[in-house]
Amino acid sequence: MYMDLQDQENCVQYSIYFPLPNQQPQPYQITLLQETCALVISHVQCFLIGHLWQKDPFSLQVTLARNGDPAYPFLHGQTRFGDCIDDEWLIVFLLREISIKFKEAIISVSDNDGEFLLIEAAMELPNWLDPSNSQNR
Repeated sequence: MYMDLQDQENCVQYSIYFPLPNQQPQPYQITLLQETCALVISHVQCFLIGHLWQKDPFSLQVTLARNGDPAYPFLHGQTRFGDCIDDEWLIVFLLREISIKFKEAIISVSDNDGEFLLIEAAMELPNWLDPSNSQNR
């Protein structure tokens, strides 16, 4: 289940959403998602050979949102990376690899700072770009 990132220091959360058959009962959706989770984990194992995690390893589990949004099961994981920021970036790399292999997946990632990939992307914007001239760019 979700942990409150405010209570965890140096922690990254990630969720992977897959399209699920709406007409099927939730137990069937969960079983299907558990099979998909095993495929995802096996896909990323080759990138983790010999890697030592600072605190927690990359992990995924089938989850239902506490507040019912989304109303369907999805994969969720949380990793405490401690002082090793490289573990956080390795997780971003793994999520990218998952998105390449499973094109239908929708992935979100955040840490104590929020959606840190948006923060990193903002650092790369050209100086001349501002809200007055950024429409459709």
